[in-house]
Amino acid sequence: MFRRGSSPPPSRTATERAATSPFATTRSGVVALALVALVALAGCSGAPTTTDAQTTTDAPGPTDAAPATNATATTAPPSTTDAPTTRATTDRESTTTPGDHDGNDTASFRIPVRGNGTLPFDHNETYARTMTLLGLDDPVDPPSQIYLYRPATPWQPTVSDPFALTLMDARESSNFSRETRTGLSLALSGTESRTDLEFTVVHEYVHNAQFARIQDTPTWDTTFSDAYQRHRAAAAVVEGAASYVALEYLARYENRSRAAVVAETDGYRNASPAGKYAWAPYHFGREYVAERVDSPADHWRLYEEPPQTTEELIHGLEPGSEPPKPLSVTVDADAWSVEERETRGELFARVVLASELAEPKAARGAAGWGNDELVAFSNGSERAFAWTLRWDDAANATEFVDAFGAATNARSPRSDGGWTVDDTRIRLVRVSPETVVVFTGPGSFVDSATATGSDGNVTVGGPAAGQSPASRARGQAWYASLT
Repeated sequence: MFRRGSSPPPSRTATERAATSPFATTRSGVVALALVALVALAGCSGAPTTTDAQTTTDAPGPTDAAPATNATATTAPPSTTDAPTTRATTDRESTTTPGDHDGNDTASFRIPVRGNGTLPFDHNETYARTMTLLGLDDPVDPPSQIYLYRPATPWQPTVSDPFALTLMDARESSNFSRETRTGLSLALSGTESRTDLEFTVVHEYVHNAQFARIQDTPTWDTTFSDAYQRHRAAAAVVEGAASYVALEYLARYENRSRAAVVAETDGYRNASPAGKYAWAPYHFGREYVAERVDSPADHWRLYEEPPQTTEELIHGLEPGSEPPKPLSVTVDADAWSVEERETRGELFARVVLASELAEPKAARGAAGWGNDELVAFSNGSERAFAWTLRWDDAANATEFVDAFGAATNARSPRSDGGWTVDDTRIRLVRVSPETVVVFTGPGSFVDSATATGSDGNVTVGGPAAGQSPASRARGQAWYASLT
């Protein structure tokens, strides 16, 4: 990373960025900050390029799509059939030669607009102004084009995370068809306001600068199980910074009030469960960045030390100032195999609760997060989960238990010591004053699972090996008849 007080390093071409890309996650604990911006929130354009070079990674993202606003922004591999259906005005047809620009002079940029539609503002001037806001006297090369298209089915937020789908009523898939083009692609619904469009374009211009300027990645002393939460926190800084700069752009150059722009472009508060899952990093990331910097030009230092947990992100805490509480989870699952372990963090807990509860109650229920560990199990085609959460104190644990119960009751009334939502059984066990375990999955697992231990040491157990669901049910009925 470039250091405080120094100028950002010179821009590299897209080919150079792809050749030396540090976008990787390894089990040694080195987590690349830039990875999450391209993958974890795949609806953003990622890194609009001036060549056809592409950077790829196999890390999964927590959502299927999460655009900056109603206009869905994407980046994709080049197409061999890139002929536009319509074109914008001819004075935008000549592309900018990489490096061929004079500071932030608008005349230096000529970004072609292609596809089905036009932009109701001077996008070349917008690019120059964005570079000025970012404090980049030597601006990075712009996207090779802006491609506009109207999908047959408008984008809707979806969730592919199997554990999240057991805890919230979210769409698992969508008929949205993404077009793959070089540069910046915007999927339009036809209902976007000028503010929506300009906010989205500035947001993506910031990403273009982020991926050109952030050349190194921080190293965290972490285990691989931390990766989900660390990615989520770092992604929120990347997306939040882009949203913060777009907000400041509209306030400065369009004389819009910040409150009005937030009301129009921040989709988190009134979103569906899937929408909250998608929009949360943008919403909390923007608030985090706004609290910690004085101006868009000042924001670059945040990439040196991103928040270590989503708790630090939500509450605007110094990175590393609130380390997770000790938590060790031992598994005794017999017939069920452990697929993976990971830490979900306060932001995930907050979104789960907010998917059914009013935001203030969800915030209280998720506050006081101390640590957590999710264990994913499999047995043939079946999957089950045990989510152990340690809280800062007993009062916070009780607040979560109450909020979780209320949120799950909103989906299905509690019965037989748990909840049944569609084909998923859910049960919560209070292990100790500070620690709870949430089991989700088929009833054959959840109703027989056990959780014992203390605040910082928990053992979770699954059904006994070799015992069929039918025999377990008979045994449970026999035991119930004796009590």
